[in-house]
Parts: sequence; structure tokens; C-alpha cells
Amino acid sequence: MKLDAIEKKLAHLESGFYSGKVKTTGDDGREVWIKGSGLGFMRTVLETKRALGKDAKLEALPKDLQREVRLWNRAELPASGLTDMIKEICRGLVDEAG
Repeated sequence: MKLDAIEKKLAHLESGFYSGKVKTTGDDGREVWIKGSGLGFMRTVLETKRALGKDAKLEALPKDLQREVRLWNRAELPASGLTDMIKEICRGLVDEAG
């Protein structure tokens, strides 16, 4: 009984702490939380790709954006139109990089 109450309280605290963040896996395999819905990130990637050219590859992106692409590519996102687009863009860049 007491354990259930503690688990509920912990779940409530964690939900508040992680609110607005997305769980993913870092390059080192550890759990990482990134902020946002991915909409701003997707816009940045598309604008950067447009500036670099339609066929721009992951290596052509700035290093910080490359890292974000890899994080969003591994993000645990619920299925929706927006998240599917984010994953598709990231997957395309990461798959091209090999």
C-alpha cells in the first residue's frame, strides 16, 4: 500500500519535471531528454538544408545540428503527423550518412 503511494507520487513528480521534454538516447547510449515538440527543430533543419542545397547530407550540417538530428532520430515520439515528419527527415539524413 505504502509503496503504491510512493510510486504514484514519484510518477507525478517525474511528469512535472519531464513535461515538455522528449526521451531519447544520446550518442553514448545513455538516456537523454530534449526540450520541445520538434517543430522548431524541424524548421531549422529544413531551412539549413535549403541553404546548403536540396541534396545536403548530415555531414554538411553544423556539428550541433548533426547532434540534434541524431537525438531526434532516436527520440521516443508518439505517432502523429508531425512526429512522423520529424523522424522521416532525421532518418533520411542519418541513413545517408551511413
